[in-house]
Amino acid sequence: MTLFGGAFVAGALVIFGIASLLGALVGISRIPDRWRLISAAAALMALVVVDVIAVRRFSWCPLGWRRQTPKALVHHHAVPVVLAAWGFDTGLAVTTFRVAALTWGALILTLLGFSSWQSGIAYGGGFVIPMLCLLLLSPRTQRFEALLHARPVVQSISAVMLAGSAALLLTQVTR
Repeated sequence: MTLFGGAFVAGALVIFGIASLLGALVGISRIPDRWRLISAAAALMALVVVDVIAVRRFSWCPLGWRRQTPKALVHHHAVPVVLAAWGFDTGLAVTTFRVAALTWGALILTLLGFSSWQSGIAYGGGFVIPMLCLLLLSPRTQRFEALLHARPVVQSISAVMLAGSAALLLTQVTR
């Protein structure tokens, strides 16, 4: 699981690095702060709607690719290679199923220059550390399945966090 976790963090660093680089390449920092704040808040509120729709439809986040790392890899590669590929792919955040839209909010804030590529470390650690603790402290399958059934709760928390972040951003517009 350490290999999976390390690869996850590496994937997260890559995707947040790409978001940060794209923002720099298009000159996002030259856009007045007011417009970037309003754009970020509007995008976060749109993601609130995405989460609410997902909760009501009892589905995963509809944004991103609806796929997983190919399970057939285990038939053609050694387990460490498969774990690394799975971790990296999942860490990329946009290439597999997501539970909630919160990840997209973090990427948007990075793209708009409100955070940096280093957010990938926080994103990666925020996923990997609790996952490793859960697996080490309670490796029973039922606990993992219980987390999957908590999807609507996670999506609701995501919606509240996104709305709160949008509100905080808008308070900065008047300054």
